[in-house]
Amino acid sequence: PILIGMNDVDQPGGPDELVRVDRSSGVASRLHLFTASGLNYLESLAYDQRENLLWTTNGGALVRIQPVSYAWVVVGNTGLGDVDGLAIQPQSGALYGVTYGGNDLLRIDKRDAGTVIVNGAVEIGARLEDLAFDPTGRLFILTSRALVEVDPQTGTRLGRVFLQGATSLEGLVWDDNRGTFLSAADRD
Repeated sequence: PILIGMNDVDQPGGPDELVRVDRSSGVASRLHLFTASGLNYLESLAYDQRENLLWTTNGGALVRIQPVSYAWVVVGNTGLGDVDGLAIQPQSGALYGVTYGGNDLLRIDKRDAGTVIVNGAVEIGARLEDLAFDPTGRLFILTSRALVEVDPQTGTRLGRVFLQGATSLEGLVWDDNRGTFLSAADRD
């Protein structure tokens, strides 16, 4: 398994690129640059193992990407402007997301981008940065101040661990090799 991320090369407004991240060093190398494609506001990324697809959002649009050819299709509009994180529930294959500004946990239909707000107030007073499932299907949301476990069906908070010594964490992924979460921090 490889670790794939995204990078906004010329913030704001792209071009955006997919990168392969070395698990031991954290160094990223370019896999694909989206030039002149209209994908200049990528905000999230999730790998769908069941369908062998990448999912991302571009502004409010849900986008499906083929991982080998990087061919992409806009599935539809989520109705929300800033879906900042996506994750696939491992048992059901359901797509979940979080909004950066709205503090929302979402369930997004992969066929038409129809969106249901599961919880509109996940962690008041904190930004939602990303989310990830562990292999058992437990859902964790990375906020600007804590790692929060929530029930994916109701959005109810089940636990919270406040972050210490880490600032500007923005990404969250489960690492099967290490049996733990990995995160990425903003360099600035």
